[in-house]
Amino acid sequence: MPELYVENALFEQQNYTQLPLKKGEYDNCTFRDCSFTNSNLSDIRFSSCTFECCDKGTLSNTIYPTSFLRVGQPLGASKNYKI
Repeated sequence: MPELYVENALFEQQNYTQLPLKKGEYDNCTFRDCSFTNSNLSDIRFSSCTFECCDKGTLSNTIYPTSFLRVGQPLGASKNYKI
């Protein structure tokens, strides 16, 4: 089965604690007011994505092996950050 590829999509007010983000590649997507608290982002690739006012919670233990390409500000540097 081919890997999921999502491009130029807008995700708003999603709670990925309850319904996990699907594994795959997200390219140039915007995540706005989404909750990632305790989400497992393993095997998800983010390329040139923007996260606006998202609750990243405790992602540090659940992001391997996740790829963040073309990194701007590090996660948690501000409420709005681009990855």
